[in-house]
Amino acid sequence: MLSSYTYFCRHCRALLLLLAFVSVSGYAQRDILAKLVHSKGADKLTNLEIWCNKNLFYSGKSEKIKLLNQLEQLALKKDDKITQASVIFYRGLYVMAMDARQHNQGVTTMLNGIALAEKNKQQLQAAYFRHSLGYYYFTSKKDYVPALQNMLRAHYIFKQVGYRDVNDQDGKLDRLAFVYYHLNNFNESIRNLHLSLKYPIKSKRRHISLLNTIGQSYRELFEPDSARKYFRLSRELALRSKDTAWIGITSGNLGRLYLSENSYAKAKPFMQEYYECSLATKDSALVIEALAGLGDIARASGQVDLALQNLKQAETILDKAFVSGDMPFESYMRKQYLYSVYSRTWDARGDAVRSLIYLKEANKIKDSIERRAKLSKNTAIQQLFEAEQTNNQFRLLEKEKQTAVMKQYLLIAIGLLFIIIFALLYSRQIRERKIQKQKENLLKLEKEKAQSDLQYAQEQLEEYLRNIRQKTEMLDNTQSEMDSLRQQYRIPAEDEQAVLQKLSYATILTDDDWTKFKILFEKVHAGFFLKLKAAYPGLTPAETRLCCLIKLGLNSHEMAAMMGISTMSIKKNRQRLRKKISLDETQKLEALFSNF
Repeated sequence: MLSSYTYFCRHCRALLLLLAFVSVSGYAQRDILAKLVHSKGADKLTNLEIWCNKNLFYSGKSEKIKLLNQLEQLALKKDDKITQASVIFYRGLYVMAMDARQHNQGVTTMLNGIALAEKNKQQLQAAYFRHSLGYYYFTSKKDYVPALQNMLRAHYIFKQVGYRDVNDQDGKLDRLAFVYYHLNNFNESIRNLHLSLKYPIKSKRRHISLLNTIGQSYRELFEPDSARKYFRLSRELALRSKDTAWIGITSGNLGRLYLSENSYAKAKPFMQEYYECSLATKDSALVIEALAGLGDIARASGQVDLALQNLKQAETILDKAFVSGDMPFESYMRKQYLYSVYSRTWDARGDAVRSLIYLKEANKIKDSIERRAKLSKNTAIQQLFEAEQTNNQFRLLEKEKQTAVMKQYLLIAIGLLFIIIFALLYSRQIRERKIQKQKENLLKLEKEKAQSDLQYAQEQLEEYLRNIRQKTEMLDNTQSEMDSLRQQYRIPAEDEQAVLQKLSYATILTDDDWTKFKILFEKVHAGFFLKLKAAYPGLTPAETRLCCLIKLGLNSHEMAAMMGISTMSIKKNRQRLRKKISLDETQKLEALFSNF
């Protein structure tokens, strides 16, 4: 009894712990759902898409229904239309279309979710939904027309919004490129994959896949150098990530590329690595292809027995892996390659009969593949044409809607423009009056300042001339006194001359004095020097100074004192000046320069 009781207690404790864990998990999940409902803006759309694709994708059917119902209740309570649209769409995608296999009902529900998002004017949310709907058509239904139609409509919105503001932009561009690749539009595939590489790629495997698909697209376009470049980049990233599966795939792509160029020595290490990685990942289809490639390399190098050994091993795996009718299309291509290598190898052995048997089988498979590829290509072209035609119609409708909206905006803008023009005109009149008054006040102030500056300059110039006259008069008086003293006393001529020379220096203007004097003169007689130079460009600096002193009305004696020369020299300079400017004898220099 005691042992049974202990056993019962232990199970009760375990059950309680399980219930506690479930309770805590439930509370945590409800908290996450509440945060989804209460989030806003672009973050809300991003969080909803991440949560739905992550949690719903990996949950069981009953758990999906439970989570969506909880989220719906919170959204209805808060009247959250954005979250309600997400619930409707992902219920149609994950619960109805994918789990219950109710394709038509699921698509109808998804379209209802898109319609609600568009009604809410959530174009980005509607684009997220359309992208997912398109990829569902592509992966689950292999219906490429609606797949590309919906993904292109989403792509058009993403470009309008700007891919930088789109959640999982690299994944969306990768998926669109993947659809284009399967529709044999390799140029569009490359363009979208290159665009995807411009954005941060969170998954290393996706990055490897992107680079590898670019290489495959270039290979299909018969651009081996570009294909090799991206296969190498993909392989390097796979090696850094230690991803065995992708190391094998990318090595195989490089090996096949070299084999297509008959570069067997270069192909060998890559095909060997392809084989080893395929064995490690237990992918029989890839092992078959790797063994066929190694057999082809051995045959080319003369190792026929090794080649046959590899080819028989590949054929055995092929027979065990697939029964008639269950072989995927890609494996038929591998089988055709295997039989082609078999034919060449038996021919190298000298067995023409077996070589012919395998050649016929290889050609039979090749014809079948080509017919299927041709049909598939024609279908892909038709599907691509229909999808792009529908997309063009959508763009045209969008353009017409935008035009109608623009017309409405234009009418509103014209009305607002008239109001603004009237307001501007009225405001302009008031402003012009104010500016005019300010200008008048400013002009008045400037005029008063100019008059004040002119008056000050005139006073300074007059004071300057008065000082010169006083110094000249003092020099003259000193000269007279010296003459008187000479008659009474015997004064050495050298002393007399030294005294007079010192006094004369007090009146002579130095270069610095002339510069200051010129500035002061120009303030009072603005433009005098420019007019003088324009009228008589050949005047020397000394002649210009003489003209300036004549303008001031100084007599010859005062001029001589200022210039440090004799009065006679002044008279001679005046005569030379008259001659140089060709002044008539009847006209005076003072009268001439008074007009300058």
